Amino acid sequence: GKIKLINPSIGGQADRQYLYYSPDKKTTSVHRVIADIFCPDFWTNTGKLRKGERLEAHHCDKQNMHNVWWNIVLLPSGLHAAIHRIKSMKLLKDGKMVEYQNPLEILLETGLSLEEIIAPEKCKGTKRLKAQGGYTVYSIKGHVLAYKYYPKKKKSKAE
Repeated sequence: GKIKLINPSIGGQADRQYLYYSPDKKTTSVHRVIADIFCPDFWTNTGKLRKGERLEAHHCDKQNMHNVWWNIVLLPSGLHAAIHRIKSMKLLKDGKMVEYQNPLEILLETGLSLEEIIAPEKCKGTKRLKAQGGYTVYSIKGHVLAYKYYPKKKKSKAE
């Protein structure tokens, strides 16, 4: 019945530090709380979330401590993994390629789904165009998007 302020603690993996809060001994990350409160969930109530898949909060600018609502997007785990392979994402707008960090901005500009924006290679009606300048280019429902991907990690002999 009383309001209690909870001090954050830093945790997570060595390469991914996050702020956490622990009310009632249940640890919750700040970015997940912000995502649950402020970010749209396009999957849970539409039946698009696959069985066993969960929603994850993604930092669009790749800065894990930058926990503002406009920098976080809520994604199913498969799309969250896919967006981490994208180094740069551009949309052809008014004859120029414009870079975007947040896929929701492209969604607003084009009406494309997040699935089409983040993983175009897996969507019907997507046409791969000639790559230019290190980018893979797609035509998706009349919109031209270009992606620069991080190089694939080489598997070690142990794998």
